[in-house]
Amino acid sequence: MSNLTTGWPSPILTGNITEKELADEVVTHILTNYDLEFPPGEINEHNILEDEFFNTFLEKIVEPAFNEYLTKVLGKSLYDFPEREYRAWITGAYNGYNMLTHNHNGSQLAGVFYLLNETPDAGGEIVLFDPRANANRSYKMKDWGTLFEPVRLKTPSYTFAVFPSFVYHQVTQYAGNMRIAIPVDLFI
Repeated sequence: MSNLTTGWPSPILTGNITEKELADEVVTHILTNYDLEFPPGEINEHNILEDEFFNTFLEKIVEPAFNEYLTKVLGKSLYDFPEREYRAWITGAYNGYNMLTHNHNGSQLAGVFYLLNETPDAGGEIVLFDPRANANRSYKMKDWGTLFEPVRLKTPSYTFAVFPSFVYHQVTQYAGNMRIAIPVDLFI
């Protein structure tokens, strides 16, 4: 008797933000209160969640997405982790923005919440790479189909992606007008 095990899965949850009015309020707050030429947190470790305005965003948009991921993947609720912490920042606002390959060291899950993308077909895709670093060595890729292909996600307004924070990813160059995304790291 043989068993086939699917080893090392790295599920990626994508979805739509249903709280569009709240997302628009967050965008307005960001445009009014933050300098997007130097967005807080991307370089300086600032956590925008220290601004109490974001409490409702956390409660109604971020936590339900993380909860859905944990429920579907681990069979646990986000609320099974009472000591959880979050870190969030603003990223990718203007034409020319891109982000080199990186992961989110120290957290367990990463989420990116795309609140505004005025030009969704102008790049700015998130590209997630197979975390099995050398798994694709010595394989004739045509024989393995899409097994090792990166996952490319478009980032229209009101969408999100949640994935394990160890997954390396990058953001392709954005050539549009305005794009506001909020990455959030979950520490459990």
